[in-house]
Amino acid sequence: MLNLDHKSLENLYETINWETYIQLCNELTSIDETDLDAELAKQATLFSYFTGLLAYADNEVSKFEVELTYTKSKLKEDESSKSSKKLTVAQMDMFLGAHPLVHSAELDLLELEYKAKLFSGIVRSLSQRKDMLVQISSNKKAENKMYSN
Repeated sequence: MLNLDHKSLENLYETINWETYIQLCNELTSIDETDLDAELAKQATLFSYFTGLLAYADNEVSKFEVELTYTKSKLKEDESSKSSKKLTVAQMDMFLGAHPLVHSAELDLLELEYKAKLFSGIVRSLSQRKDMLVQISSNKKAENKMYSN
């Protein structure tokens, strides 16, 4: 079973990558059909933890987008003040596109968006896990009822 205390969740947010995503999905979506009560009991906790991580990741993306917009605006303002003539939108776009600070920030933003998408995938997997638990539980009850008659 996963260790999902506060510190390990923070660490998971910082370190998630494709390999850990696959490991998590395999571990989180497995179901012990011999102990459905325990599986059902831990489902809400798992879902809430990973929904929280997704919300955190989405918030980090949003904050970074605000910072990137601000940085681009400041760079445009600085470049415009240096030029004796007004720069066109195309010239300004080229300037920003070639600026190393903007390039680096856009790559960082892509990484944050990637993390958010991984956590979104885990949340969707947990939602499907819940549906599977309900179906398995229902099937077991119907099976028990059939054999008890």
